[in-house]
Amino acid sequence: MKCIVTGAGGFIGSHLTEALLDEGHTVIALDRFTPGKRDNLSTVRDHEKCTIVKKNICNDLANIFGSGDIDAVFHMAAMPKVQYSIIHPAETHDANLNGTLNVLEACRTFGIKRFIFSSSCAVYGEQNEAPFRESFHPRPISPYAVHKLVGEYYATLYFNLYGVETINLRYFNAFGPRQDHRGDYANLFGRFITRIARGEQPVINGDGRNTRDYVHVSDIVRANILAAQTTSGACFGQVINIGSGRALSVNDIYNHIMSVHPERVEPVYGPAVVEIKHAVADISKAGSLLGWAPQKNFDEGLKETYDYFITLPQSTAQPA
Repeated sequence: MKCIVTGAGGFIGSHLTEALLDEGHTVIALDRFTPGKRDNLSTVRDHEKCTIVKKNICNDLANIFGSGDIDAVFHMAAMPKVQYSIIHPAETHDANLNGTLNVLEACRTFGIKRFIFSSSCAVYGEQNEAPFRESFHPRPISPYAVHKLVGEYYATLYFNLYGVETINLRYFNAFGPRQDHRGDYANLFGRFITRIARGEQPVINGDGRNTRDYVHVSDIVRANILAAQTTSGACFGQVINIGSGRALSVNDIYNHIMSVHPERVEPVYGPAVVEIKHAVADISKAGSLLGWAPQKNFDEGLKETYDYFITLPQSTAQPA
């Protein structure tokens, strides 16, 4: 399979690129490297089947998508921070919506049949029951969530109108090595662990009772590859949850991290931010359509993530 990964320098995109190459596929790894990082692709930089291209997905894509024999596009490029999108709605709209439409249009123009869209559980917003099923009415509460929801609509439309075989994978909360850990919008695991490594107290926004469904990056990667390889037409134009089916609170995550850290470091509780209170996935559709279920044990994934972040040089672990 010859494929394009947009956002290949990102957290999930870099893991997917590695996995595809490990399976013998050819990859064009596309990223503008803001916020994606070249270092995330250091293990594949010299791989004979990998071509790394610096490119903004909002620009002309003809020379890449028109290169011939592309079997699938994994569209992961995005500005993925909920809180950042609230402060910068126009900037994130351009990358997340205009960029997505540009990629879809390139697939249509150059006859690329398979398009896998990286969506988000943020589209659900607040719901009155759990677990979240794909049939629930979306209630987005941030620009980022709106961007992902409209991206899903566009992808489904491109299947219905133009025959591009689109599949929307609606990720719940990914975790694992290389997760963004810097600055005000850092992800939970990396932020907690790098603060502890510096001898600082982890900061919990609000009371820490908000719950999320945490799914290891390796399981998300596997879902993407299954989506690219499926021959089932029932998958096309569909939205499919990718999660663990298990809810954990921020306080739970803190306690899990403390269970592998040599000494307890008490947290600091800060002001709450705009976010949904609770989210957990119904993953039965992923099983029935893709034959997918999470395989990574949470405690093993946590230890792997802890070991990665706790050993980062402090020059790279400092907040941006």
